Amino acid sequence: MKLTSAEIKDLAEMAGFTVDSQDCEMDQEFIIQECSPGGIEDENGVMRRYAHIAWSQEYPEEGAMPLGVEIVSTEREHEASEDCWCSPELNYVDPDNGNKVFVHRQAQ
Repeated sequence: MKLTSAEIKDLAEMAGFTVDSQDCEMDQEFIIQECSPGGIEDENGVMRRYAHIAWSQEYPEEGAMPLGVEIVSTEREHEASEDCWCSPELNYVDPDNGNKVFVHRQAQ
């Protein structure tokens, strides 16, 4: 879908936002589309999934911006680390060698 700044302003106002469009080019076009199943890469190189992404038709080299909140699927793979995205809970520490067992959480 292609929307101009003017159309995005109208949509934002319909949603209850107050928009100051004084310094905007109202004919600038933005592309909005469904995010690919693989997601888009964030600033840290991590692939993240969103319902939709958007980018400027005039400046596509600036990249896409995710819209809304990240979609966390129950199918997302866990990392074998206490630093996993799900913030696993420490369940057990072996008293002999100090090895830790973490229980991963399911996405809500």
